[in-house]
Amino acid sequence: APDPDMFNSSTSVTIYDSLGNSHTQSLYFVKTATENEWEVHSLIDGVTQGSASTLTFDSTGQIPTADLPLEVDISGWTPLDSAGNTNGAAAQDFTLDLSTLTQFGNEFSVSAIDQDGFTTGQLRGVE
Repeated sequence: APDPDMFNSSTSVTIYDSLGNSHTQSLYFVKTATENEWEVHSLIDGVTQGSASTLTFDSTGQIPTADLPLEVDISGWTPLDSAGNTNGAAAQDFTLDLSTLTQFGNEFSVSAIDQDGFTTGQLRGVE
């Protein structure tokens, strides 16, 4: 994980590979020198995914309509096991939608995270 002295806030969500194995995706937010501008860095299981994305908020704390949708594409993510080796799951592409982020004069908080994947399961029966 990045050095806590190098970012301002972070959050994480559990994601799943094609085999149903769980992985932790972390987002690290770094305030830039430009007013109302932040960089977002994405890591999965501690490995950086792509380059940083820039978030710019308007004077009301919203992302300007002209910048929407604000999406971060993760392309060709290859899931790894705990030893850092490929785990046999298919490489995956997915998109993070950051369009509903806001910037207000409060402490950092996450009010909603939605993801659409789940771990493996077993069918117990059919009626």
